[in-house]
Amino acid sequence: MPTHCILRPVALICLSLALIACGGSSGSEASPNDGEIQPSNTPSLAPTVEPTAKPDLCEGLSEGEKQNRTRYLAPVVIAPEICQSEQQNRQCEQSTLTPWTGSFEYSHCEQQQPDNASLPLWQISDMQYLGGFRLSSGKFGDSAYPNLNYSPAAIAFNPNNQSLFVVGHDYEQGIAEFAIPEVVNSRDPAEFNIGDQALQNFAPFHNTDRVDTGIDNWFRVNGLYLLDGQLIVNYMNWYDAGGGETDTSVRFVDASDLANSEMHGPYQLDGAAHVAGWITDVPDNWQADFGGTHISGHAHGSIHSRLSTGPSGFIWSPRQTMLQQTSGPVATEALLDFPHRRAQMLYDKTLYGDLSISVQDILYNTDRQNQLWTALSEAAFGVIIPGTNTYLTIGNSGGHESGIGYKATQDNGNLCGGPCSLAAADNYSYYWLWRVTDMLKVKNGEMEPWDVRPYDYGKLDSLGLINLKGGAYDANTGKLYVAFKNADTLNNYARPPLFLVYQLNQPGG
Repeated sequence: MPTHCILRPVALICLSLALIACGGSSGSEASPNDGEIQPSNTPSLAPTVEPTAKPDLCEGLSEGEKQNRTRYLAPVVIAPEICQSEQQNRQCEQSTLTPWTGSFEYSHCEQQQPDNASLPLWQISDMQYLGGFRLSSGKFGDSAYPNLNYSPAAIAFNPNNQSLFVVGHDYEQGIAEFAIPEVVNSRDPAEFNIGDQALQNFAPFHNTDRVDTGIDNWFRVNGLYLLDGQLIVNYMNWYDAGGGETDTSVRFVDASDLANSEMHGPYQLDGAAHVAGWITDVPDNWQADFGGTHISGHAHGSIHSRLSTGPSGFIWSPRQTMLQQTSGPVATEALLDFPHRRAQMLYDKTLYGDLSISVQDILYNTDRQNQLWTALSEAAFGVIIPGTNTYLTIGNSGGHESGIGYKATQDNGNLCGGPCSLAAADNYSYYWLWRVTDMLKVKNGEMEPWDVRPYDYGKLDSLGLINLKGGAYDANTGKLYVAFKNADTLNNYARPPLFLVYQLNQPGG
């Protein structure tokens, strides 16, 4: 049977119908192993094929192992907006990586400070009512007056405990700490929850051997503020007829242990009764411009001649001053201040620019035109709203519609003991909004503290409550807590403060 041999450059391929080895006999005789394939002694010239390595589709992860990462919503945010992050993960399943969870894309985020000159003005319409709560009028402690009845209503927020420090009964004015109960969004205080969880009982300090406040009689706490675990207490002589009192403050070194904390004071804030009230943070983006970290103010009480006749604002840095000394003077700088003088008090310059009528006629609103500040106006709290060009001040006012009389008989027959609105209902919570850039002009010597005017003012929605005396702001959430003195009247034999809560939304938010 014919045999065909084909020579190739790399290998010799033999095709034989008789299945005999290539190069064997070409005759007709059969081989002894005819029909079998015989091994060849010729070395194979075919290439060796190595098995292909399986690709590592899990990038080094074992089966079922997870990998985590942090991603951000945006690469840059403008303060007070904060970088929003999310934790993402993926894992190796069946030798393949699953997709990353989550939707954020950026590996880094930078918070940048805003251009202060371009910050928006906050409007009162950006203030959202969230509801309110009550606090128990029961006894918390074993001192003489360990309760909230007739409290001056000064408060401070503690973000660590979601609680409020609150001043107690006016006769003693010890300080306690209460957990904030769940806020009920109702306009009926009878539906509010009553908080009765005292994290710390009332701790008296005035007229004790714990600290010298410098004031014997008519002591009144106006403001509280928690700073670096310490509690600053601002106060005044309520009936300082001569206007010479300068002692304003003490501090609890350990706010978590009011009963046993070391105390320091008295301190004398520069500005005395004009400054010895609220304390709030200056947002980071304004601190370098103002050269301070906090702003304080106060504008209510008796003896108007020694008070600011308008909301005030004093810049200072308590960490660098008060917290470094056990007592003594503390420097502040007035950026908003209205001494009780003819040309320096707060009045409407568009109405009374030439001051052709007397100070008393303006403050008593004899022409019924004064909507700005009267003899019944008070400022109890102020805060520079982060992310805005606005300093918000709130308090009380009255007599804008009916005018004011001194020891007058009101339309309901009530005989007043001092200045009062001629119409008993002509009293309300009030607000004043100020441009922070105007206050910066005062800092830079371009204006006087008494030349600044608010860009908006008016009645504040407070369920018809008056006597707003305290406030506290939570910068982390934008919530404003407001306390109204003696306003919880649901119990005939108790008069604790009533508390409302607002959200200070960003402009247009």
